[in-house]
Amino acid sequence: MVIDAKNSVLPGLYAAGEVACVSVHGANRLASNSLLEAVVFAQSVVSTMRELKNAVSLPTQDILPWNAEGTFNRDEWVYIVHDKHVIQSVMWDYVGIVRSDFRLARAWRRINMIAAEVEDFYKKTIVTNDLIELRNIATVATLITHCALNRKESRGLHFNTDYPRRDDVFWKHDTLISKPVS
Repeated sequence: MVIDAKNSVLPGLYAAGEVACVSVHGANRLASNSLLEAVVFAQSVVSTMRELKNAVSLPTQDILPWNAEGTFNRDEWVYIVHDKHVIQSVMWDYVGIVRSDFRLARAWRRINMIAAEVEDFYKKTIVTNDLIELRNIATVATLITHCALNRKESRGLHFNTDYPRRDDVFWKHDTLISKPVS
């Protein structure tokens, strides 16, 4: 199933695959399932977009050229590669399939520190695809760790040694996170 976010602030925004939360394959989703789902449902998105391509008005203003004034590039790109590996290691070691509150708390501290450093670097340097990818990885790692810390049960493939049982009374629902409105 493809979900069209018609009521969103971005007309024509579509969600397919994992982000659509359609649960075609249940709680124990595997990469091959979600890939198959994305491929199958992509056809629906393409068909709908072809029908609606003239219905969405695009901005008519020209996009201004990039202004790199005030940014720096001190050949610190090793930073991007290093932080990506650190995030991957922390997520694998502490937020993986078997987890505990102690490991999740360690991950939370490390991921938040790295995410803050990445955000600071992002605001001070020239934006590249690698930097955007690192920023997105840090954001997703933060969200996953936050959700894992707050869920006090074991469900599906995720096992918390501090909460070895499933708790359908308090936790049989999707986890929703929203950015506070400022």
